[in-house]
Amino acid sequence: KNYRLEKNSIKFVRNLSARYKIKGKEQLRSTVDRLLIRVDVVPASLVLAQAANESGWGTSRFARQANNLFGLWCFTPGCGLTPKNRDKGLKHQVAKYDSVQESVAAYLHTINSHFAYTHLREIRATKREKDLHPSGLVLAE
Repeated sequence: KNYRLEKNSIKFVRNLSARYKIKGKEQLRSTVDRLLIRVDVVPASLVLAQAANESGWGTSRFARQANNLFGLWCFTPGCGLTPKNRDKGLKHQVAKYDSVQESVAAYLHTINSHFAYTHLREIRATKREKDLHPSGLVLAE
């Protein structure tokens, strides 16, 4: 099937490609197919379980002072809170967000873009191809 997109839609796809680091000059359809692997649902059960685990059910210093439920790091001085037991020589901070919503958005972007979660995205895409919705339990493994 041949798809035609309006200019605004093409611009939207290009912006998403940049945000999700999809590089290369390829056909629009190929770009959209690659984006669909990255820009997909993360089950709420997985998000909630990881937030509870990483933040001590919202009681951690990072959750309370930085709205960071997932322990996401940043590397620009002043971007967050310095871990009290950070190993010598490391320079990271735990990112600070203006809201919990920002923290969740950053987590979802990390799941959908960071190389460490490539296998999760592959499992999710395989389930999608079979018209199955991947569970948080399956993806957590």
